[in-house]
Amino acid sequence: MPTNHLRFALASALAVVLAAGCAAPVITPTVVRDPKFNYPATDAKAVTIYTNPPAAEYEVIGEVRTRVSANTPMDRVEAALKEEAAKIGATGVVMVVKGVVTEQKIQRPAAGSQQPIGTSGAPGGGGVATLPTQTGRTEEVTIQVHEKEITGVVIRFKK
Repeated sequence: MPTNHLRFALASALAVVLAAGCAAPVITPTVVRDPKFNYPATDAKAVTIYTNPPAAEYEVIGEVRTRVSANTPMDRVEAALKEEAAKIGATGVVMVVKGVVTEQKIQRPAAGSQQPIGTSGAPGGGGVATLPTQTGRTEEVTIQVHEKEITGVVIRFKK
């Protein structure tokens, strides 16, 4: 493959990856239903999110869990929790949010020698900026990933 075609293919692939990263994250909670309860589904709009247990009497009918990026809007998280909790008959979810930071190793292109990209400074000053060139090698780096770990106790009020 000629060099220009290879560069275009790499640039196109990078653009697709960056665009995918900008898309709204998919929130997929896991629901665990207590097997001793078998209630019909409720309307997700009628499920209330609580940060503390409510004063009224209720049964714990299950649990809902998910992990999302730290910058995921909480209204989207709450909507996903309500939707899943409603499937097992919930009237409320007592939600606990915990911040989690993990370290992950990733591969990135290794930079090679420096390549001049232009001059800067006052006329006659002659400063030169440089940019690393790609070598075709990769290097492993460690990054920190900030997430929210959400656990919801799925409840149903007693009548």
